[in-house]
Amino acid sequence: MLTQERRQRILDLVLHKGSASVTELSREFDTSESTIRRDLVALSNLGKLNKVHGGATVLSQEFVNNEDNNEEKFLKNIDEKTLIAKYCAE
Repeated sequence: MLTQERRQRILDLVLHKGSASVTELSREFDTSESTIRRDLVALSNLGKLNKVHGGATVLSQEFVNNEDNNEEKFLKNIDEKTLIAKYCAE
């Protein structure tokens, strides 16, 4: 696989999942972790993703687009939130 093709596939995978580890990418593309790290540095320098310790994440602007809105957040884990509220009220 050519370097540019691998980097594009890395970027596609990170954008789809939101994040990926060096180990995960290394297994996915059957290449060394050092090669993946170099690819992540190159993609980060181009402003395509955030290189973080151990992997990469989507750029914050793209991550915000995937975040739930307030109503969706409110409706998640209602039972757990109710239990916490009851405990705090005691």
